[in-house]
Formats: sequence, structure tokens, C-alpha cells
Amino acid sequence: MLKILLLADKFHANSLNFVEAFENTLLVDLEVLTFDLKKSEKESRFSHLRRVYAFVAIFFKIRITLSKFKPDIILGYRTTSYGFIATRFHRHAKIVVAMQGVSDIFPFNNWAAPIKKRIQNQTFRRASLIQAWGMTQQQNALLNGANPSKLLVMPRGINLDNFSFGNQFDHIETLNWIVSRSLSKEYNHEIIIRCFSKLIINRVGKHHLYLAGEGPLHGYLTQLVVDLNIHKHVTFLGRITNSELSKLLTISHIYVSLPVTEGVSASLLEAMACGCIPIVSDLPSNREWIAHKKNGILTKIKEEELVFQDFQFVIENLHVLTESRIKNREIVELRANQRTNTLAFIEEYKRLLSL
Repeated sequence: MLKILLLADKFHANSLNFVEAFENTLLVDLEVLTFDLKKSEKESRFSHLRRVYAFVAIFFKIRITLSKFKPDIILGYRTTSYGFIATRFHRHAKIVVAMQGVSDIFPFNNWAAPIKKRIQNQTFRRASLIQAWGMTQQQNALLNGANPSKLLVMPRGINLDNFSFGNQFDHIETLNWIVSRSLSKEYNHEIIIRCFSKLIINRVGKHHLYLAGEGPLHGYLTQLVVDLNIHKHVTFLGRITNSELSKLLTISHIYVSLPVTEGVSASLLEAMACGCIPIVSDLPSNREWIAHKKNGILTKIKEEELVFQDFQFVIENLHVLTESRIKNREIVELRANQRTNTLAFIEEYKRLLSL
């Protein structure tokens, strides 16, 4: 059995999906180490000190784990943090690093960007394998010095057993809209809510908006909904389980996600798998999955009026776009089946060990 030491944010949804994917194969003996903090610890007055302590402590934990667990592979998730840490132990196991967003250096105009770029370059040099989930990540990796021969480009995918295809379009009384991203500035919930309010004000049919997730903008967005007088048409669900999300997606008609940057979005794949019509930011990574006005909408997030026009287009052309739902499910099954792709990852890891 392949022994993998995964270094990742243990409480992050992406990491949890990674763990689930490996464990479901029954082919991997997995250990997970993190310097991420639980939510209760992050909210404490000593959270910064706790995080510094956890960061230092993880090096000692890795050394102890190496002596006891003796992994074949050390997998670091995010090249500028856990990936970099993983490469410090390249003499003990084969090192695999996985990119997280479109580029782990984002935001590019931040003071830390040059430091992150230098860290990423070192990580790329020492890693045995670099995992990118899509072509956009691959291009950014190459621009930042990755060796093309080390790159494995394949999405992590989603567990299709958890996200079944819905029949929500068979009979529509209220058009259900869903947003499943955290309530953070980079996801532009305010634009979504303001555009949605125009639909309500203009009485363009019956609509309801579900917001699944938590984040620092919860209070502000809740008040915005009240100020716009659409509180009867909007529901804040907070953090929900994958099972609850799957059920919600199968009764939702339109999925909206407007981030400023994106890797391969698992939430988009989940929505496509469940039969929702996607409205997403016009970003290179989303263009790998969505063709504008064919199997979804690629919208310009910098202009609110253009976003609203795309909302209207979907409503006016609902009968046409619904025909693409089956195609979207097929796309996810073909390219983003978590079980199939995880088995391919494992085979690639085994190949590394044979070199």
C-alpha cells in the first residue's frame, strides 16, 4: 500500500476532499499534518501566536512522522506554504506539490508577491512532481519556472456519488438561484445580490436566492439584503454539509459564482454535475469548462450592468440553456471524476518511486 504524508490545511474543504479521495481508493495509507487552526482558535485573541507556534511545530511533527510512518510520498498542498515545507524533506521521500488557486502567488500586487514567487521557484526546483488542476494553472507554473516534464495536469475532480443529476427543471414555480462560495470580498456577493434585487424590483418572475457559506461579509450582506427590501427572497444558510449542498443543488436552477480569480472550481463542477445552469466570471480557468451562452454564461464582473444583463439573458433563454445540462454532466463525468483521476494520481506516484 502506498504511504502518503499529506501536508495541508486540515480544516479546508479542498483538503478534506483530497483526504476523502485517497481514502476511498483503499490503496493509500494516509497521514495528514497541518499548521492550520480550528475556527475557535482562529477567533481567539492569541490566534496569530498560535499560528506561528503551529508553523514551527509542524517541522518537528514531520520529523517524528518520517521516523514512524516512513512515507513513500510527501504531498504538499499549495506550493508557497506546505509545498515549500515538503521540499525541505526531499531526502526522505519523493516530493509532490499541488497548486491551489490559479496561482499560489495571488494577489500579484501584494507586497509579499515577490517573496512568494521566490519560494515557489525553489519549491518547483526541488519537487519531483507538480500537480496542476487545469491548463491555466499549468501556464502560470511554466511562467514561474516549473519544469514541463514535472507537470501533471488533471483536475482533482469531485465525488460524483455525492452529486447526482437533478430534475429541477421538470416543473418550475420559483426559479432558485444558488451561490456556494464563502462570504468573502473576492467572490463579489454584493454584485450578485444587487443584480438579483433588480429582478425582484422589475418583477421578472418568481425567484429565490440561496447563499451557502460563511465569511467576514455575512453581517454586511445580511444588512444589504434588508436595505434592498429583498429579505423575503434571500436565504443565508451558513456552512452546510456536502450532503445538504447536493440536495440544494438538485433543486436549484441557476448557479452563480463571480470570483476575481479562480483555479479549477470544485463548486462549479458540483453545480454542473447536478444540472444547474452556471453563471461564472469570465476567467481563463472557467473557459476550460464553460462556452459562453452555450452551456453557461461567462460574465464580466467589473460592470454590474453587464452582469445583470447576463442574468436576464439566462431567464429569457432558459429553455435553450436547459438543453446543455446533460452535456455538462457528461463533461464532469469524463474529465472530473474524482475516483478515476485519483487512481491516475496514484499510478503517477508509483511511477515516481520506480525512477
